[in-house]
Amino acid sequence: MGSFIRVATLVTLKELTELFRDLRSMVITVLVPIVLFPGLFLLLNTNMEQQRAIGRNNQTVAVAPELLRQWTPNEKIPDVLSRYTLVPSRREAVASGAVVAELTADNRIRYNDRSEISTTAAAAIASGLNAARDTRGATDGDRPLLVLEPIVPTEGTPGTLLALAAVVPLFLMLAASVSPLPAALDLGAGEKQRQSLEFLLAATPQRGGIFLGKAVAVAVTGLLGVLGFVAGIVIAHTLVPELLSIDASDARFGADLLLMGAAIALLLVMTISVLELVLSIAARTPREAQGYFLPFLLMISGIGYTVLLTDIWYAPGWMLHTPLLNIAVLLKMLVLEADLSSVVWWVFAENLSIIMLVSVLGGAILRSEWVLQRS
Repeated sequence: MGSFIRVATLVTLKELTELFRDLRSMVITVLVPIVLFPGLFLLLNTNMEQQRAIGRNNQTVAVAPELLRQWTPNEKIPDVLSRYTLVPSRREAVASGAVVAELTADNRIRYNDRSEISTTAAAAIASGLNAARDTRGATDGDRPLLVLEPIVPTEGTPGTLLALAAVVPLFLMLAASVSPLPAALDLGAGEKQRQSLEFLLAATPQRGGIFLGKAVAVAVTGLLGVLGFVAGIVIAHTLVPELLSIDASDARFGADLLLMGAAIALLLVMTISVLELVLSIAARTPREAQGYFLPFLLMISGIGYTVLLTDIWYAPGWMLHTPLLNIAVLLKMLVLEADLSSVVWWVFAENLSIIMLVSVLGGAILRSEWVLQRS
């Protein structure tokens, strides 16, 4: 056991020394996200400013003549419409962009569902008109109007938590899948191409220790990359705070939640790192490894977007028992301050088991003649 740990430690130090010797790879892994995200956010902000200007210049709503005649003489135009210029309805006005929405005589709101401005305006008008009618005492028979009550009260605003729950799992899944790629590619298929893997295998019979050392090195670089992504997003949000519509002061996460989030992120990076490393070792060349990585990255992206569109309060049970997918679900639950006590240990145990099984597979590949024949 001592020999195994010693070999793993020496290989980790060796691989980290070689990886950090290549400053270009470190710059790409760590610094590029820090520069990339602020640049992208500034570009997106410029585009959003243009869209807001377009929205300010489109403040006209078409109204059925019957409604205008009903409102205008008595000056009872609903408050929600006070910010708009009201004009009589005319054919194709909404479709052409001449007006943002149209109120019909039969209480319908027509809007262009391909226009964000039109869709947003129509939703706001519908909400405001319904609220105005409710305050006038509309009831269903003798039943009073419903009162909404949150089931899970939170310290932060629901909008902030929902926004964070949407972006955190997706960004972390993408960052954790992209960041370890250069190191995994270099320490697996890259070593085969350089024909240096044979010398490393000849130096010790501890093939499992070799794989573990390489996996730790890949995970370290992956974690640095994830930190770079997070730093880039924080800097970008600082520069353009309204872009994500998230006020950090609304999300009051304590030290325990932050520590849990860091542990979940570390588990995610470790799981993805060993999977990418074993794919790289199984490939003959870096180009072949890239072919293996493509479907894997698509799978990770699919997981991220699946969780983005999932209501975790009604998530099916199988999602909590699917490796990697349950980590993303756990991240979303953490942000939404859901109770993790019944699932967190299972998620960690399941993914740590996957890490161990893949590590055993990686050691088995290195022990076989097959890996040498393909190098």
